[in-house]
Amino acid sequence: MRCSTTGYVIVEEIRPVFGSPAGQAVRVALTDIPTDGQKVYDHVHARCRLLQYISRELARQLGADDPDGRVDIMFQSDGNAYNSASVKLIRMDLLDALGSDTRPC
Repeated sequence: MRCSTTGYVIVEEIRPVFGSPAGQAVRVALTDIPTDGQKVYDHVHARCRLLQYISRELARQLGADDPDGRVDIMFQSDGNAYNSASVKLIRMDLLDALGSDTRPC
């Protein structure tokens, strides 16, 4: 977990004890996003799955810490390949921008 200078969590990692199916991992991640959150993209790569959501409420709450209200969500599995049946890392990051799905997993 990493916090901003104003005390908001801006990076969070959740590590399920047992591999979670991707649908369950999405539900877990979305519990931290306000109800007005809208999906920007959802891309599966060889080593991970990257999603981005945007929320006006989040932008309002966080102000300068996340002025556009974007949240990147990354799912990874054990090993080098992403396995939608066994997500072992859910990483949420507020510091990324539109198009962050082009970065390596």
